[in-house]
Amino acid sequence: MQRIVRVFVSALLASTALAHVSMKSPCVRYTPFCDSCPELPPGQSLDNNINAPIGTHESVTQPLCKYTTPYAKAAAHWTAGSTVSVEFNPHAAVHGGGHAEFSLSYDMGKTFVVIHRELRYCFTGGPSSSNTGTQLSYAIPLPADLPSGDR
Repeated sequence: MQRIVRVFVSALLASTALAHVSMKSPCVRYTPFCDSCPELPPGQSLDNNINAPIGTHESVTQPLCKYTTPYAKAAAHWTAGSTVSVEFNPHAAVHGGGHAEFSLSYDMGKTFVVIHRELRYCFTGGPSSSNTGTQLSYAIPLPADLPSGDR
């Protein structure tokens, strides 16, 4: 029997680069840039500052998961062992690339488990001094033993 993983993507990317970037898919909490997100919870509003970096290599100035109120329903349904396509919006300012971690949270954004790392050339695919992202999608393999979750 195939185990289905039902995960809410509260924050899938933690970047150590100084990039200004937002995910297009899968949906992250309160993004204004994804049409497939569930309806916002009552009293919540879109994060129009979602492209702002969470900090620099020297300090983190915002929590990785700025919003703790989840959507009423899961934003994605994934199968353990499958591959998830992660896409970023083209309005990114990537500042030559950097490191990124793709992570999942099972406790509503309090802690994260890294499932994939992109080292040195995230968003550029290779050495670059460009501010324009040339690699804006990644195929992220989910662990085969990924436990089920409800959001």
